[in-house]
Amino acid sequence: MSISPKVLRTKFHISNPKNCKLHAAVRDREDPNQTEPYDIVKMYETKIQWRKWNNNAPRKDYNRKYIFSIVRHPKVKDSWLFAGIFVVSSNPPLKQKWSKKTWTGKRAINRYVYTVRLDSKTKHLIRKVEIKFVKKNPRVIRFNLESQLPRMTIVRIHKTKQ
Repeated sequence: MSISPKVLRTKFHISNPKNCKLHAAVRDREDPNQTEPYDIVKMYETKIQWRKWNNNAPRKDYNRKYIFSIVRHPKVKDSWLFAGIFVVSSNPPLKQKWSKKTWTGKRAINRYVYTVRLDSKTKHLIRKVEIKFVKKNPRVIRFNLESQLPRMTIVRIHKTKQ
């Protein structure tokens, strides 16, 4: 079943995909010690916390009301597991750092920390919904949800958590 706006509304309680950012979590290939996000999601039961993968980020990557989070299966191509919908309650600048002096002077770089909470309406679907999602660019992990819906399909909804 493709993830149409109707499915988004009925299964995930999202009335407008333009209110969501898609976070497609993958392991940082440059850090061999980092745990796969897929394994992190599998370790939690109901108290899933949004990992601070993007804290201290230089841009407001999550500038919408919700984050639709999925994690890539490390061994199955284009297979993703639903990891929750998070409500972004705030993302103010954390601090300013100064970059090297350029010909125009010093440049301030804002860093953002996202205050989020797990949306309880979809908590029961975490680790149960398997999604096929074909990313065009493997390096990009943040998207506007409405632009990715045509490439997302619910493969199955498991009765027990995966």
